[in-house]
Amino acid sequence: QAVKGGLSAICRPTTCVWQAKRQRVRLSLMAAVAHIAARSVAVSSTRPEGRQEDGARPGKRARRDAGHFTEHFADPEVDNLRIREVRAVMSPQLLMAELPMTREGKATVMRGRSDVQAILHGDDDRLVVIMGPCCVHDPSAALEYAQRLKAEACRLAGDLCLVMRMFFEPPRATDWKGLIFDPALDQSFMVNTGLRMSRKLLQEINHLGIPCAVGFLDTATPQFLADLVAWGGIGAQSCESTLHRDMASGLSMPVGFASPSGDVAAAAVDACAAALQSRCFFGDTKQGTTAIVHSLGNPDAHIVLPVGGTSPHCPERSVGDALARLEKSELPHGIIVDCTVSGPGSDYRQQSQAAAEICQQLAGGQRGITGVLLQSNLVGGCQQLPLPEGEPDFGHRSSALLCGVGTGGDIGEAVRRKLRYGVSVAEPCIDWTASIGILERLAEAVRRRRQLLIVAG
Repeated sequence: QAVKGGLSAICRPTTCVWQAKRQRVRLSLMAAVAHIAARSVAVSSTRPEGRQEDGARPGKRARRDAGHFTEHFADPEVDNLRIREVRAVMSPQLLMAELPMTREGKATVMRGRSDVQAILHGDDDRLVVIMGPCCVHDPSAALEYAQRLKAEACRLAGDLCLVMRMFFEPPRATDWKGLIFDPALDQSFMVNTGLRMSRKLLQEINHLGIPCAVGFLDTATPQFLADLVAWGGIGAQSCESTLHRDMASGLSMPVGFASPSGDVAAAAVDACAAALQSRCFFGDTKQGTTAIVHSLGNPDAHIVLPVGGTSPHCPERSVGDALARLEKSELPHGIIVDCTVSGPGSDYRQQSQAAAEICQQLAGGQRGITGVLLQSNLVGGCQQLPLPEGEPDFGHRSSALLCGVGTGGDIGEAVRRKLRYGVSVAEPCIDWTASIGILERLAEAVRRRRQLLIVAG
């Protein structure tokens, strides 16, 4: 009894100490949970009233929605004051696992990049032709275009390297933000669905054997799509952007910088020189986190020279000035000429006239022009999207209350059925017949240039 009593006296203080520690931990956890709950209530209370979906009960459903993707450490009195809502986006790694590159697709990407690189650096005397819709809005029409283009790519393979233009973001300001941001064409902004649709389309077209060209307007999209891209484009509006120059320095494919009209390619040449260097910048990882990126530099950056704005002319002097700037900067000499004619009063059919002037220069022995860019579709012209009916259903969350309506494979089909098949909804494009005529003339010009250079020794 004495021994037992002595042990109890020894252990009692230790037991009290551990009980006190457990109590402090329990109180700390309770305080943290209360703090997070208070922050959630504070954030949700600052949102405007009337945000519930149509048909949703205002009580239980609204409380559940208010807690989605809440940023708990954002003070609602000073931070995110002009942010209506933050929604979660899938990680690039998840999308790539869901829609992986096929073996045939990988071979297409590698061959397309290698061919474009060789042509840009003068190791291949063919001509790169990047052609397709201004901005893809209908996957079915895009696939049909790709199938037609494959036949032409095989027929003209000795003279032309055909790459399909697959831009998912309009290169110029429009009411529609493109297939990635608004795949349903109704301002619902189902971005995760748009990323899936865009990657699936690239996957299928590469599997067919047609390399793809993608314009990168948003610097976050390359991680989702870049492994399926043979040529990347940076628009004239982004040419002087440090963010896009940083991004281009780390992209794995040749990148063309569109020169703003009227500057004789000065901005594009500066962009190429910047992208050639190793750079340090913020970027996204395949896991979707922000990281510090150290790039190696892109030796395949080049300029995309526009024809004269509203004019279809491609003067030899403009080409010569651009090549002189490249030589002075000790950059690769290859340039791609954009035949697109844009602006008030312009006629999209004048792309054929611009291509004819390029053919004339090629046939005369001009080796500095290594490619052309065309806006082409199954049917010529352009059409307007119908206006959304009622208030935009962001994320189709109201439609999701009705099982299977507007949330799966039928995204955007209700709008597409109202449109003319194969006609652009962004900028006017030439039709397929006109496109074939241009390809024939370009191939003939390349053959004549080849013969001229052989004769010259």
